[in-house]
Amino acid sequence: MRTKPLSLLLAVVLPLWSGFSHSAVSEEEAKRLGITGTELTPVGAIRAGNSDGTIPEWTGGISEPVAGYQDGGFYPDPFPDEKPLFTITKDNYKEHLARLLPGNVAMFERYPDTYKMHVYESHRTAAYPKEIYERSIANATRVTRCPETNDRCFEGFVDGGGYPFPIPQDGMEAMLNHYVFYQGEHSQGKAAGLVVNANGSYIVNINDEKYLSPYWMAKDHPNRPTSDWFYRRGGVATICFGQVSLEPARFAGQVVAGCGYNTNAFLDAYIYVPGQRRVRKAPEVAFYDAPGGGGTSDGVRTSDAREGYLVTGNE
Repeated sequence: MRTKPLSLLLAVVLPLWSGFSHSAVSEEEAKRLGITGTELTPVGAIRAGNSDGTIPEWTGGISEPVAGYQDGGFYPDPFPDEKPLFTITKDNYKEHLARLLPGNVAMFERYPDTYKMHVYESHRTAAYPKEIYERSIANATRVTRCPETNDRCFEGFVDGGGYPFPIPQDGMEAMLNHYVFYQGEHSQGKAAGLVVNANGSYIVNINDEKYLSPYWMAKDHPNRPTSDWFYRRGGVATICFGQVSLEPARFAGQVVAGCGYNTNAFLDAYIYVPGQRRVRKAPEVAFYDAPGGGGTSDGVRTSDAREGYLVTGNE
């Protein structure tokens, strides 16, 4: 007799609770965000440092090229003269167990004579262009999760993107922020991976990679793509990628490409295998436990997410 009323109550309450988490925040709540002088940074991080001083206040990050930077070169160390505060070794790692991951502990125990961790002072160096801050603040009162659809869908963001949920109301909104994380409008380069065998020999894997994010490009942006491919599924592509395998020879010429969208984070991906001379749908890309990293891991590393960039969740 008690299960029916309880079931009825849950049937009424759970949809209401779910609906609240899909709403944009109020104007009053959004006032916590700001470029300066607010409790939260423009993208929603806590501006203040922690009580023991090991994490400093965010004061704007590194917004100018650091000394020694050259366009097209490797990014130099912004703190070249900094010394470690202390070093964790096989002799003292048990004193730090509260802050070590199981993998760290395993490394100390497996390689006690060579593995060590230098611990440096914390810095908060993150910085974005001003327009990213402004768009993210505007999104706080505009963006909602799509009604009656999958959880990986959001709408209402301002032209040019911005983080959709600078004050996330649940874990999925925080993950959606990560899903669209800003890495510039486009980028390209080579990715290398070494598969090391037990005897110390290794195989070099190299990909040529390109990334594009129309989501972060305003409609009047001169380089915003016009192809329908980038505006499918009723939305705009948040991330598109193309990976061409260069080495080793058995992978050379293999192509993996696809896009994810604000209306559906599940990657729409495809693969071209030279030996088959045809393009195939690739639903396994960025799927749990599928080989990860294109050809750079030689099938050794696996994906730990259902979609790209770690947007996990139960289905």
